[in-house]
Amino acid sequence: MEMTKWTENPIEASLLNLDSLAQNQVARDCFINIMRFMNDYPLVDGMEATECASFLLATCKAHPQLRDEIFCQLVKQTTDNRSDDPESCMRGWFLLSLFASYYRCGDQLLPHLKMYLETNAHLSRAPHQAIAAQCLHNLQQTIKYGGRRCMPSKSELTAALCGRLANHLLCMLPGGVPARITVTSSTVIRDAVDQVCETLLLKSYLENLEFSMYSIIGPDDYAQLQEKAYLMDVMTDLHNRKQDFFFLCQRTSWIFPLHFDGNKSYINLMYQQTRPDYLDGYLLAIPSKILPNHTREEIVLLAVLQIQASEMKTIPHQKDLEIFIPVNAQRLSNISLSHWTSQVNDYLKNIRNLTPHECQIKFLEILSRWSKFGSTFFPIKSVSDDKVRGGSCLLAVNKQGLYFCSRKTNETLMYFPFHELLSARQRMHRSGTQFLDVKCGTLVRHKILELRTDKAEDLGLLIDQYIRVQKTVAENGLP
Repeated sequence: MEMTKWTENPIEASLLNLDSLAQNQVARDCFINIMRFMNDYPLVDGMEATECASFLLATCKAHPQLRDEIFCQLVKQTTDNRSDDPESCMRGWFLLSLFASYYRCGDQLLPHLKMYLETNAHLSRAPHQAIAAQCLHNLQQTIKYGGRRCMPSKSELTAALCGRLANHLLCMLPGGVPARITVTSSTVIRDAVDQVCETLLLKSYLENLEFSMYSIIGPDDYAQLQEKAYLMDVMTDLHNRKQDFFFLCQRTSWIFPLHFDGNKSYINLMYQQTRPDYLDGYLLAIPSKILPNHTREEIVLLAVLQIQASEMKTIPHQKDLEIFIPVNAQRLSNISLSHWTSQVNDYLKNIRNLTPHECQIKFLEILSRWSKFGSTFFPIKSVSDDKVRGGSCLLAVNKQGLYFCSRKTNETLMYFPFHELLSARQRMHRSGTQFLDVKCGTLVRHKILELRTDKAEDLGLLIDQYIRVQKTVAENGLP
């Protein structure tokens, strides 16, 4: 029994039968580093306790066969701990928690390890109850997602040494609204997105799948994050590359309908995310350079609703109106900006009693009837199909499928519904040019579209997301 309990002395041999004397020596070195981290063995001059944790993680990355051994060593040193140092046992649990977020044990050891963690997580009066529960959660995350991949930064190790199990991070929402999320060593992107979605009070958990997180480095330098990636790994990688960044969470697929009875956070997010694409003119097709009367009236009403939602106190002048009218509508030669201004000011008198929240809802109600609403837009440099004249176009991806649109007029040149999309594969030419090969049609008769775009990875992820969400919705019997 003593072999499974804390000891004040270094072990003379590994706890498990290992293949060689060399492995046995490495196991003994690991045990000494565990003792050093726990203040049960003196550090070498100039050495820091965080280096002991780094040694342990790096060793098990290089020698996977030692992971069971290290789990057993950590269990041993946190069992019946009688160290003279009052921090020893808790430090051992902190190290076990960190280790469990990187590695899993073998199948033979797993039930015993889980029982040990579950037992300690239910010891209501034990000071390590919370950290034992976190250990169990980290292990479950590792089994599910494969474990952390980036070695932790010194600041993360220092936080672990101080017993900080979680940190708070601000994630931005469209419109610059911050959302606070809780991050632990084993938090994956999907967990972080789900936390944001909780504040939006969505009708179904399946709707969470329509939201994604991005790392934003600059206006044109951003990347959609894989939902199974560990958030701390992403942050560590960006810090190692000395990048200034922030995270943005937004809706990326639009299969579920809008909830106009949603809370203010939800409505504001939908409004702030939709508005830029509308103002950039992506939602508005003008093939004949003439706007139908009903579209012109809707543009006026949408401008009025934006003005009222912004709580502008004064009557807008001609120059003010530029930020409320789509750019391609402003370029029409037969409608001057002064004409837009006159019509907007006439409309404003009729809606002064609406609150900003009500204006946002009205704005979304009108725009949601437009055919390109809920689309994500990608600039495409070339398409291997003669229907796209000149090759260059704007690709709109929404729940209906892929719309290849004219850059000049936004009219649809070519369309493929999602049920005809068989696969999407990203590849990079030796010159560094990115491509996405999209297979369309049926298994018997199909064609491959070669799309050249700088956002091939993001486009591929979005197509996969739509296919995955639509499949999940169908499996759950939802319309």
